[in-house]
Amino acid sequence: AKLAVLEADLSSKKADYQGMIDKVADCEQKLKRAEELIGGLGGEYTRWSESAKELGE
Repeated sequence: AKLAVLEADLSSKKADYQGMIDKVADCEQKLKRAEELIGGLGGEYTRWSESAKELGE
């Protein structure tokens, strides 16, 4: 009986572990996308600054 309880607990913990692995992978993907977006916006900042200077002249 005790073994069955421990096996059920182990199974539950393995499922929790897999859920955490999936969340980590999801967060890594979101972080990668965010870094790409920030990098792209940096280039836009330069372009907008140049456009603002031209409009100011």
